[in-house]
Amino acid sequence: MNKQDEYVSFETAKLARKKGFDECCNRYYIITPNKSKGKLCITNSNLNNSEWDSYRIKNLTDNIAAPTKYILDIWLLENYSIQITIFSYSQESWQFKITRPHEKLEDVELYEDFTSKSEAIDNALQEALKLI
Repeated sequence: MNKQDEYVSFETAKLARKKGFDECCNRYYIITPNKSKGKLCITNSNLNNSEWDSYRIKNLTDNIAAPTKYILDIWLLENYSIQITIFSYSQESWQFKITRPHEKLEDVELYEDFTSKSEAIDNALQEALKLI
C-alpha cells in the first residue's frame, strides 16, 4: 500500500465528520451497534460529489467516511490553512508541529514521542481537527 493510501483511524474519522469533513471517499467505517468502533469497508470510488451525497443518504446514514491521511491533511490545509509538519530525529521517535498562517514553526508546540510516523500523523490530524 502506498503511504498516501493509509486511512485515518476510526476515532480520527469520527472527529473529522464532527468538524465538517464530508467528502467523497472510497472507504467508510460501518458503525457497530455499540458505536465504539467501526469496520472499514469499500464503496464505489467513481462517484462524483453529487452522486456521493445521494449514495451517502441512501446507504451510509450511520457510517463515517474514511479518508486517507493524505486527503484529510490536504483538506485541513485548503479549508483552514492548517499545516502539519512531521519529523524525526531518529527512526524510533516521531514528532509533529501544527501551524496556521503567520505562525513560525519554531514558535509552535512540539508534540513528540510517537513510535511510528503513521501514529504521529494520525495524532497530528486529530490535534489539527480540534483547532477548528
